Amino acid sequence: MLDAVPPRLSIVGVDQASTENRWAALFVGLVVVGLLIHVPYLGRLVDVVVITFGLGTLARIGLRTYRRTERSLTAPGVPSDTTSIPTDNP
Repeated sequence: MLDAVPPRLSIVGVDQASTENRWAALFVGLVVVGLLIHVPYLGRLVDVVVITFGLGTLARIGLRTYRRTERSLTAPGVPSDTTSIPTDNP
């Protein structure tokens, strides 16, 4: 998953952060966003950006889960299209 970290973020050490540092970064991020939301005008923009990123993340997780489930239901060598099954009628 860390292979997907853009090079710009790897400069600040996101790809090498330990688990403890990630929890600390999450806490600090929540505090900073919580404070920025209370700033007039800027708070509304921060709120929209955070909600947009959150919904995008949920959509990516849902799509990945759907694809993984779809792949596991289709056995290798078995056609997934059941309409191509031949009938006995001549």
